[in-house]
Amino acid sequence: MLEGFPGLPGLFVACLFSAALSTISSAFNSLATVTMEDLVKPHVPAMTEARATLVSKALAMPYGLLCLAMAYLTHLMDVSVLNVALKLFGMVGGPVLGLFCLGMFFPWANPTGAMAGLGAGLALSFWVGIGSIFNRSSGARPLSAGCRAALLSDNSTSAVHTALGNLTLSKPSGLNRFYSLSYMWYSAFSCFAVILIGLIISFLTGPMKEEDVTPG
Repeated sequence: MLEGFPGLPGLFVACLFSAALSTISSAFNSLATVTMEDLVKPHVPAMTEARATLVSKALAMPYGLLCLAMAYLTHLMDVSVLNVALKLFGMVGGPVLGLFCLGMFFPWANPTGAMAGLGAGLALSFWVGIGSIFNRSSGARPLSAGCRAALLSDNSTSAVHTALGNLTLSKPSGLNRFYSLSYMWYSAFSCFAVILIGLIISFLTGPMKEEDVTPG
């Protein structure tokens, strides 16, 4: 709307990149710090602070390259970035939410059931998420001759109505119906799967006893 005013488009792009860079840089630093504290320091306890700082900075580079690779893959998917972000959050966040709910509301869940439920929830969420992407890319169909003729004809309105009237819509079946699940339901689906499978495995392997559960 304000593209005709000199300087405003550039200011808008500068603000956009500033917001993106601040968010991304904090995410990279957080990932590098968590990796350093949880994976590197336990194996190298005698590392000095100066060396730890250099290693943390070096760890941020692979995460940056991974982010660039994911951005390139998002471009190839031909879908919106918001759609992909919500899919990833649902695929990863749903099982984690299910794990927390399993531990908080079901005291008889044991560690074996929790880990089995988490693994199964992650597997199911990634299955439906990645399967929906490949199913959508392989399910694209070119326009039929009748539709192309309708769009190119002079009397396009009546021709389009005639062409659409001859189309038959089929509901997805089998795995296609499973892959047609909306990405807005990924979190609920994987959360429920973690709780259900975690409880089943917990009862099969021996539920946690009341006296073994910590008061917290």
